[in-house]
Amino acid sequence: MSEPAGKQPQGPPTRPPTRGWFQFYRAQIFFIGGFLFSILAFAVVLNFDAVTLHLVNPYTQWIARASGVILNLFGEETSVRGTLLSSPRFAVNIYHGCNGVLATSIYLSAVLGFPSTWREKALGFAVGIPAIQMINMARILSLYYIGIYWPNFFELAHGYVWQSIVILLSMVVWIFWAERFVQIPAGKAA
Repeated sequence: MSEPAGKQPQGPPTRPPTRGWFQFYRAQIFFIGGFLFSILAFAVVLNFDAVTLHLVNPYTQWIARASGVILNLFGEETSVRGTLLSSPRFAVNIYHGCNGVLATSIYLSAVLGFPSTWREKALGFAVGIPAIQMINMARILSLYYIGIYWPNFFELAHGYVWQSIVILLSMVVWIFWAERFVQIPAGKAA
């Protein structure tokens, strides 16, 4: 039986050669290696007391103040002391895991590991960091209201639901960057 006009017969799927598997999977190996190296580097750097004291803590306090400003625009009477965001209705302390730094470091590690130019990586930073921080801000604001209206659901929403959503959406932002802003060289396209 012949193939319909315009349709090309497909051959067997491409398999890695028995020799030279490293060359076949080189881009994937370098991506995974770069990603893991970057994750490890962020983990080490973020554990230095000086980094925590002079960078992470002030940033977390800024997140708390920004959250307080937004909540006050919605009529809440919040006050901020360090990383403690409180009102007559509810109080929440924004810790390191809640400031978006972890999700941002995962995202930045994926950008750094991905085969792209430094210009494309810089664009990934410029697109991703604000997007992840907006996602995290939505998390903090919603958790504040969950604490007021559904306090029994707060721990589940905080520890499982929103943590998963922030990481998932960070990877969605990464996929958006990789598909939209990274140019694959003509010889490497599949």
